[in-house]
Amino acid sequence: ENSRILDLGCGQGRHDILLAQAGHDVVGIDFSEINIESAKTNNSKNLNFILGDARTYKDSLRFDVVLSLYDVIGSFPSENDNVKIVKNAYRNLKKNGIFILSVMNMQLIRDRCKRENNVINSIDENIDKLLKLKSSNTMQETGDVFNGKMILLDDSTGICYRKEQFFSENSLPEEFIVRDRRYSRRGIISLLHREGFSVEEVYCFNAKDINKRLSPESKQAKEILVIAKKKNLFYKLFERIFDKNQSWK
Repeated sequence: ENSRILDLGCGQGRHDILLAQAGHDVVGIDFSEINIESAKTNNSKNLNFILGDARTYKDSLRFDVVLSLYDVIGSFPSENDNVKIVKNAYRNLKKNGIFILSVMNMQLIRDRCKRENNVINSIDENIDKLLKLKSSNTMQETGDVFNGKMILLDDSTGICYRKEQFFSENSLPEEFIVRDRRYSRRGIISLLHREGFSVEEVYCFNAKDINKRLSPESKQAKEILVIAKKKNLFYKLFERIFDKNQSWK
């Protein structure tokens, strides 16, 4: 009850609005000015939305809980940038604070891409295959970016490539090559351990029912939910010495 909560990558604030209504003191951070402007229409005395970067935002007071939901971690192709989000969550939490996050399930992506012969060992050696990928407006329409026919997985880096089309009333259609990163269950646990968190709970789920626990092999297991607790610096040092795992494996 009455927790102080930070949402890194809050979007338009759908979680934060509900949490504030439940009596929590909530700060939402997002780099999109459009998202923040939309979120601010719901501002209240215990709800504050700020234009900022999930990798670097630092508040004057620490939080009981930090959220980073629906693939904020993984939105950067550079692992270093995603690690910065985890580090920032640690920095903003109180001692024994709780970090709740979700990432896209690498095992599901790898299985689907393998069936379509879309797993490669180097993007540099497969530029032609990338250029031949079909494009879609899936991200804009549904966000269901798990179609193995539309994704090229570089298994040497853990980076996924796809082509996305975006349509607007005020401009011509645009097409982009989108890169992001997915995580295995073991990999995201390893990353959190190295950055000083103990993992209290982890399971796969589908956004349609976040409470229904799925096996990583399930065709519906699109995301991984993790609840972790901030530990001390000695714990972080210990884990970094003994854990050398690559987070996408």
